[in-house]
Amino acid sequence: MTRIELRRQVELAISQDWPGFSQSHPKLAAVLDQNLLVEEAILALEDDPQYIAAMANAMAHGTLAQAMNELIARFVQDWLRRLI
Repeated sequence: MTRIELRRQVELAISQDWPGFSQSHPKLAAVLDQNLLVEEAILALEDDPQYIAAMANAMAHGTLAQAMNELIARFVQDWLRRLI
């Protein structure tokens, strides 16, 4: 997965979770820069042991796209919850 593909998947995951996050935390959502969130989520994801293992496993089995999309979506959901 290239950095561009990873960024797209993280952006998609954040945009899908953003309405619920901003509804739960309107003041925080009002001051957060979503582009900065994307970059920070990518950095956190690249250091995540589950992501690293899943990436290696998916590459070995040729299931990279589907496995990574699901993992990224779950990671971003959990990561946004940990922001507060």
